[in-house]
Amino acid sequence: SYNVDRYLAGDLNTVDIDTMEELGDSAVPSLVRLTKNMNGEKDPALKLELDTLLKRKADAFREEKFSFFSFSIPSALAKNALHDYVPLSQTE
Repeated sequence: SYNVDRYLAGDLNTVDIDTMEELGDSAVPSLVRLTKNMNGEKDPALKLELDTLLKRKADAFREEKFSFFSFSIPSALAKNALHDYVPLSQTE
């Protein structure tokens, strides 16, 4: 959240997607918020990279077999954040 806030405020020039991806499901809500609030014209490569990552994550969630033992709060929050997310490629 901190890095996303700093990027949106203009204090960071870019967001380290690889590091955010390593955070797993817990980073997904912040990444969705970033894509919804960022200016895609400022950094179209970053927007495309985020869209690709989030689409891959959404596809993985759809293919996942639910089990009580696989449930986690970060995963549930990530799924909720992705619920209404529309990748850039689907809006053009």
